[in-house]
Amino acid sequence: EPAQHFSFAWLRAMPAGRASPLHVDHPYMNRGSERLVTCWTPLVNVGPRDGPLFIAEGSHTWPDMRCAFEGLDVDRDPSRPGHIEESAITLAARKNSRFLTTEFQQGDCLIFGMFTVHGSFDNATRTGRIRLSCDTRFQPAADPMDELSSRSA
Repeated sequence: EPAQHFSFAWLRAMPAGRASPLHVDHPYMNRGSERLVTCWTPLVNVGPRDGPLFIAEGSHTWPDMRCAFEGLDVDRDPSRPGHIEESAITLAARKNSRFLTTEFQQGDCLIFGMFTVHGSFDNATRTGRIRLSCDTRFQPAADPMDELSSRSA
């Protein structure tokens, strides 16, 4: 079916020593379509030491993650964290899962749903290189659009 994308894109600059916490996107984007997806695109080549994105294998099917985060809107309820407080290693062991990643090339696209558990590894480069990436969102054109789709930064 026809799709549309948010006019707003989230540029991410991850300097050395930083990582994105373990999370699902739903608490940050949930005022529109339930069929929203994220497209993560590296703007530079991203190797294992550059802080690549990872996803928890099979996490989009975990009912406890959906239950924990469905309906949470971090802008409207800032007292609840939008990220997963359990450590990645503990979560993977408890779920008998693993974290999947790869070496990404500039312009690759990783597409996943709002309840896919993901984050990024530490940018461990010693050169001071910044990992640049962009998050864009897509959904069916007929579905209601989240007000965040066109917010200004």
